[in-house]
Amino acid sequence: MSIVQRKQDESDKMVFDGNPVDLDRFLAHCSVILLTEMADTANSGEKCAVIAKRLRGPALDWLASNLASDVGLLGDLDKFKAKLKAAFGVTGAQETIRIRGELEALRMQGDTLMFFTEFEGYLQTLGIHSDLSRLQILLPKLSPPLRQALHQSGQAINTYAQMRNFCVNIYVMTPAGRDPDKQRRKAKCGTCGKKGHTSGQCHSKN
Repeated sequence: MSIVQRKQDESDKMVFDGNPVDLDRFLAHCSVILLTEMADTANSGEKCAVIAKRLRGPALDWLASNLASDVGLLGDLDKFKAKLKAAFGVTGAQETIRIRGELEALRMQGDTLMFFTEFEGYLQTLGIHSDLSRLQILLPKLSPPLRQALHQSGQAINTYAQMRNFCVNIYVMTPAGRDPDKQRRKAKCGTCGKKGHTSGQCHSKN
């Protein structure tokens, strides 16, 4: 098989079946084909055909349905791509729903600094800037050890910044990987050699 034929076969494998996540990559791939494999004299209809012949499943069904009502659809490349994006693209509303879902699922586990990086990224994207709103969203996400530490501290925390600083300080000050129970689990007894307790707590001592 020649190099040209191999490239052509690889190019033909790129198809679009209606999955919104794949649309931008698919159109970008088609744009490369239009620039590198088609003559400068190719008309809009020929360029549309490059995209159309790579549609599969729901995307192909959509094309068939739209051609029945708009026979000129494949004669205007910009119009064709715009309608394809409108039908299968990730719209602003869909993206907002996705981000809200990820924010809802986010929990403070392990690395607190990484948590706040992700958490504040979601807030920024969603346009949530109110201090009260940020604090209300954060509170249910606190880990049980942090809730306990907050209760025991007796501190009056009224702002998001105060809560963030409290959480980060606890994380930085807590040894053994920032897990209050991890140090105890990793401790190794100098008397019996077992983990989970120290020599002073060992029951094997005479």
